[in-house]
Amino acid sequence: DLKDILSYCPQTPFLFECSLLENLLFDDLKLENNIKKYEKEIKYYFLETGMIKRFDYLSLRKNMNLTLDNFSGGEKKRISLIRTWLRDCKIEILDEPTESLDLKSAGKVIDIIKKRSKDRIIIVATHNKLLIDNATQIIDLDYIHKDKIISLYKSGY
Repeated sequence: DLKDILSYCPQTPFLFECSLLENLLFDDLKLENNIKKYEKEIKYYFLETGMIKRFDYLSLRKNMNLTLDNFSGGEKKRISLIRTWLRDCKIEILDEPTESLDLKSAGKVIDIIKKRSKDRIIIVATHNKLLIDNATQIIDLDYIHKDKIISLYKSGY
């Protein structure tokens, strides 16, 4: 099944009026059945992305009121990324993963992407030069000609 091997983080993140845990698990039974394991992983990603204060403030099971719990665009983006990473799929598609993030937070996200890219395929749509500079292969959509994709650059993490 495609959803078992592919996870996607959209450019525009979304949250639901429910608990942080439900927002992160997003109705994924594999995650729900192993909640103790994922609580540790969730805390790790909140720490690594610089959102540990939000983690402590919200707690995982407390319902969020999105009109009262003001989330910045960067916080929503990081929650969306964590949701994607928790699925632990072999292919991840990340659409502008550093959008709305300050430089420090973007650097932390890029570090996580680098680590994760060692054992999976990560496809990133971005304008961020730091992400582009760390790519193993770049496809510039301005250089696609008549159904041919031209790989412009190869490097390694």
